[in-house]
Amino acid sequence: MDMELYVTKHVIMRGFLKDISALADSTIDRAAAMRISELINKLTGVINMHLASEDSFVYPKLLEHPDNAIKTITHAYMNEMCGIAARYTEFHTKYKTPSKILADVEGFKTAFKMIRDAFILRMDREEKELYTFLTEK
Repeated sequence: MDMELYVTKHVIMRGFLKDISALADSTIDRAAAMRISELINKLTGVINMHLASEDSFVYPKLLEHPDNAIKTITHAYMNEMCGIAARYTEFHTKYKTPSKILADVEGFKTAFKMIRDAFILRMDREEKELYTFLTEK
């Protein structure tokens, strides 16, 4: 299975996370909140497509693997992603508009850093471990 598409989606997500980080690390005014909101909503679209594709193709393929250890790892990744996705959905719902960001700037910054770090760690692990199971010859 060619994992290039999945890694490319990670690059796109990392770009959005980096752009949001730069804005979140400064004073958030109305213009910054509007840009952050736009980036969050674009990030959400990429995340949703990426997760749907993993659910439809990556995980089923790995669950067919003859090595039971890989199946166990895959189940652990699936369960972990459910938690990360749920936390992201809460974050998105709470901060998807400029007015919601401006209503709780410090809460937004704290929540974003937690979400960002969780996604970066997850993407790193997927690329170094999970995806390698599908590129083995």
